[in-house]
Amino acid sequence: MIVPMKKITLIVLDEERQKSLKELARIGVLDIKASTAVHAESEELEALKAKQDMLHKALVLLAKPKSSAKTQKIHALESRLEVAKDVLAIEDQIHKAEEQQHKLKSIVERISPWGNFIPDHIVSLRQSGLHLKFYEVELKALDSIPREINYIILAKTKKTAQIVCIMEDPTSGLEFKELQIPEKSLSELRKEINALEKQISGLKRKLAEKNKYYEVLGDAVNTIGKRIEFEEAYSSVLTEGELSHISGFAPGTEISRLKQAAAKHGWALLIEDPDEHDPVPTLVKNPKWIRIIKPVFDFLGTVPGYREYDISLWFLLFFSIFFGILIGDAGYGAVFFVLTLIIRLVARKAPAEPFALMFVTSIVTIIWGGISGTWFGSESIARSPLVSWMIIPEIYSFKDGDTSAVLMQFCFILGAVHLGIARIKSFIRQLPKLKAFTELGWLCIIVSMYFIVLFLILKQDFNPLISYLLVGGIVLVILFSEQQGKFIKGALMGLVKLPLNVLSVISTFADVVSYVRLFAVGLSALEIAKAFNGMAANVGFEGAALIGAIIILFLGHLLNIVLGIMAVVVHGVRLNMLEFSGHLGMEWTGRPYEPFTD
Repeated sequence: MIVPMKKITLIVLDEERQKSLKELARIGVLDIKASTAVHAESEELEALKAKQDMLHKALVLLAKPKSSAKTQKIHALESRLEVAKDVLAIEDQIHKAEEQQHKLKSIVERISPWGNFIPDHIVSLRQSGLHLKFYEVELKALDSIPREINYIILAKTKKTAQIVCIMEDPTSGLEFKELQIPEKSLSELRKEINALEKQISGLKRKLAEKNKYYEVLGDAVNTIGKRIEFEEAYSSVLTEGELSHISGFAPGTEISRLKQAAAKHGWALLIEDPDEHDPVPTLVKNPKWIRIIKPVFDFLGTVPGYREYDISLWFLLFFSIFFGILIGDAGYGAVFFVLTLIIRLVARKAPAEPFALMFVTSIVTIIWGGISGTWFGSESIARSPLVSWMIIPEIYSFKDGDTSAVLMQFCFILGAVHLGIARIKSFIRQLPKLKAFTELGWLCIIVSMYFIVLFLILKQDFNPLISYLLVGGIVLVILFSEQQGKFIKGALMGLVKLPLNVLSVISTFADVVSYVRLFAVGLSALEIAKAFNGMAANVGFEGAALIGAIIILFLGHLLNIVLGIMAVVVHGVRLNMLEFSGHLGMEWTGRPYEPFTD
């Protein structure tokens, strides 16, 4: 559920602004980010941000040491900043050395076909009256060089040649790309490259030695982050005369703590319900068994708006079902379950929610694979007495007849129920407003679209009564979708917007049909598994062929699992975040509740 919030306004003496903010940070219940959306700037704030940026850059360059490695403890923030400066200085030296090395390597690559000549000899030739000039010429242009000019081809590629021309007149030249003569010989350049390589290796070792400071730099980033948050809050507080004005939002359940602090410190405290346009943060609290879906929302980075819906329960329920159908194989579900159990036993201190979610989705996958008789795409495993009792004949994967119609209809039922729940939730939320009955109209449209889908796609008989249900739903949408107090005016406005609503009706048809993707992806996963099983069977399971068959089975099923996980991310999430949320009217524009803390 989305926790109700209260709008909080505190009036404190300006001379006690810093002390009051520290007390609010200690209490840790007031979210003041909305009131500091336009941050006031200060020299202190700019300095803190510069330090944080430096620490971030240094931290990126370091590697987190292994648990067995020793870490260096530094308590003073300034000392940690000095470490960050050293890290950045070393990285800068590495960067400059690598740039110089790259430059020298490009010169060596260009002149290596010339041989290990000595640049001083070219200078000596010039003093004796012979001037050497180096050019890069297209092969087809070689014939255009005047006959009186002597040249030697030093190197060739498919299209160009590098040549050296012998000139008696230093002012003469050719209209080709002239190549610069390096100041050092090839052997000297290579020695310099080797020296730079040693220098870079030494610097990298020196940088690696700084890994022991990884944790202290990470702590410094957090410390400065808290200081920046405090400074932003301090600089953004509105002042008028001797008074300062602090505003924010707090959960209704935490108001008593603010009241106690206000009474103790002599603050003026105003508690209000948020206005419609207030940027209220969202705090979602659910029981532990529902909270296991939170990692998915965190991964997506989505937060419902304060006045939107918490769909955690329905997301968990349908995501688990979608996961089971999209993976579709009980064998894969068992693999997920065992791997999750092993990782959980190793990572006991890790958050429990992701593991709980994987246990649930693994069990649902095992159940769906079991009732459809799908165990690693193998019919022989499905027919074994150990698991065959689970099979529902109508959806058995290896049934002689076609099970597509039954599975597709199940997906359409799932879609109609899923979207119908969204409309029912929206209807309940909007009561007792007349506009709520629009949702009943859309519910009628969803149900009628389900039967139209069965008629058009599965060729089932069409009941004429469905037409009345569809028309009745559209009438309800026309009558109530624009109701704002005056019924006749609202009905006329709904009639004016009928063309837009017709498009929405068509969109609803597409939404119901879109759930067939569950069947399609599940079927493709089964066919891929059967194909790899067939390939392994053709190779054989006797003698040396057994190794090849095992490799085919392992890689084939691994690929199928990876594709299944991708399908869950794409399709399982989409049906919840787009189709279901769209029918709820959600925009996911929320901002998470982040209390100001020390």
